[in-house]
Amino acid sequence: MPMAVRYTTVDGQVLCENRGGVKTLFMPDTLGNVIETRNMDTGAQTSSTTYWPYGEVRTQAGTNPNPSWFTGNAT
Repeated sequence: MPMAVRYTTVDGQVLCENRGGVKTLFMPDTLGNVIETRNMDTGAQTSSTTYWPYGEVRTQAGTNPNPSWFTGNAT
């Protein structure tokens, strides 16, 4: 059976997800690019990402359930 994933969005911007009971908060920069994820239960940072100007991942560290989020959209 596939794992259930529920996303919470506001005006099309993904704010967080609940993936099989693990709640992850997506932290955007001023343009809406997800640059950090945090475990919502513990507050611990789980990943960080920087991007080149057109959305290519420049650096990435940690574990992100959705590793490609540029301008708030899954790619």
